[in-house]
Amino acid sequence: MTNLKNQTTEQLALQNISNLTKSSTTIEVRYNLISIYGAILKSTDIFKHNIDIKPFVDSLPLKIEIKDYLLKARPQIIARLISELYRADDTALLIFIKKAEELLKNFKDNSEESSTEINENESKSNKNAQTKKKNWKS
Repeated sequence: MTNLKNQTTEQLALQNISNLTKSSTTIEVRYNLISIYGAILKSTDIFKHNIDIKPFVDSLPLKIEIKDYLLKARPQIIARLISELYRADDTALLIFIKKAEELLKNFKDNSEESSTEINENESKSNKNAQTKKKNWKS
C-alpha cells in the first residue's frame, strides 16, 4: 500500500473510463460506470455546488428526469444515476461512457490551464517582490 501513486479521484476516473471500452461484458461496464459516476458527482473540484451538476445530468440519456429537489443532496443524485445505469441498454451505456470521458477530459484541460496561470501569476508576483526589494534596498 505504501507504493500507491498520489492520484486524484478525477485522474483515476479518467484512467478507468479509458479502460471501459476494453471491458468484455456489459455488467463490467455497468459496475465501473457506477463507481466513476459516484466519484464524478461527489467531486467538489468538478462541481463546486450541487446546482452545477444539473446541466451535466441533463445531458445524460436518463429515462426519468432528475427533479430539482434531488439536487439538494449529492447522494440522492448518485442513487438516481445508479438506478438509471442498472436500467440502461448498451447504447445508453456507451453514451454514459462518452459523457463522463468528455467531462473528465475538459476538467483535466481546465485544471492544467489554471495551474499554468497560477504558476505564471506566482512567477510575476515573485519578480515584482524582488524588484520592490531591490528598490527598497537602493
